[in-house]
Amino acid sequence: MHIIDSYTNVDEWEEKAKDLASRYIQNFERYTDTEEGKRLVASGPTLEPVLF
Repeated sequence: MHIIDSYTNVDEWEEKAKDLASRYIQNFERYTDTEEGKRLVASGPTLEPVLF
């Protein structure tokens, strides 16, 4: 079972997933002044579509 299957409305899941990814990206932007921070942000979520 995939987490998306727990939602009756796929659009709601997608909206929440994008919101969470956006918060992560914004929160960790402050760490991009070092190479380690840049790698941390690069390894995290993106707002690019995910194909299942």
